[in-house]
Amino acid sequence: MVFSILSEREYRSWPSWQVIYEWEDVFADVWSCPVIRIKRGAGTDIFDRFTERLGISGLISRRGYGTAGESLSLLFVMEADKYYRLPVRDVIPVFLDFPLNMADTISRVTRNIPVFFVTCMDIYRVLLNKGVNNVKYIPLSVSDIYYSEKVPEKTVDVVQVGRKDPLLHGYMLDYCSVHTEVEYIYQTDNGTLEYNSTTRGNLGRFEKRSDYMELLKASRISLVSSPGCDRDKVKWFGNIDFITPRFYESAVMYCHMLGRYSKNAEAEETGLNRVCVNVSDKDEFNGYIDRYLNNEARDWGPQREFIKNNLTGVRAGKMKKYSKIYLLITDSETGLMDLYREAGSLST
Repeated sequence: MVFSILSEREYRSWPSWQVIYEWEDVFADVWSCPVIRIKRGAGTDIFDRFTERLGISGLISRRGYGTAGESLSLLFVMEADKYYRLPVRDVIPVFLDFPLNMADTISRVTRNIPVFFVTCMDIYRVLLNKGVNNVKYIPLSVSDIYYSEKVPEKTVDVVQVGRKDPLLHGYMLDYCSVHTEVEYIYQTDNGTLEYNSTTRGNLGRFEKRSDYMELLKASRISLVSSPGCDRDKVKWFGNIDFITPRFYESAVMYCHMLGRYSKNAEAEETGLNRVCVNVSDKDEFNGYIDRYLNNEARDWGPQREFIKNNLTGVRAGKMKKYSKIYLLITDSETGLMDLYREAGSLST
């Protein structure tokens, strides 16, 4: 049996995908296996656009990297609602995030697969309540490459990278209107990658993963929020919430974190509630900003422990255990991705 990590890095270059490629590299290192770059030709691209236009979604495959039973691969599925046409047969899918209204579809198309993973505990519990027994929960993480025992030098006061939480953003702008010397950096419009500073003006686009992480590294305070606190995201995901990579990325760069997130089991299990203030009102927000900007002495031990417990290498080690079980019970006569095809399309 040949094991591998499948990667879409050959044709997916948007910055949000780059964190997945970091995870893939760590998994490949921990599992001592190669990363296979999936190559997708023009014909497949056209096919994808055509099927998306028709509203067809699904996970199907072409035979490519080996016959049934000869190979097994891990694939991080970034967009479960989109169409995947991949040259593989036997796959362990890791669904990163999908809306609640896809729970029935996901459980249907994976019913004959020995194991699959989801990264949202709320979704995991929903699936368990539906009688899905082959699902495992694995939280998101941050790559081990960023871990250091040393707290970096800080030159930026406050940052909110990526999607802005309207409430936190409003609080911070109000704070800066009074404390004009404080620098707050934020994305101008969600998804644009263009950032603005309250003291330096437009900073241009942050397109590289390294630029994004260096900004966090230089920041004293990181404003963070989960999708469940964003009305537009709630419309998409439904009544679920999960801890996004930004929390782990802010933690590994030793930012003080001020956030808004659901007080759910995932926040408890990951230990987030011990290192990130869950802001309840503007006065509390302002008080913490004052304390953190005044360089209040802090014991970074709890945050350092939080980081160690949520590194990608830790996740890979736990998943390796499940994968060994998976290898033992996989039917060598059946291509797992064929089961997707038999179960029907992934449609909402």
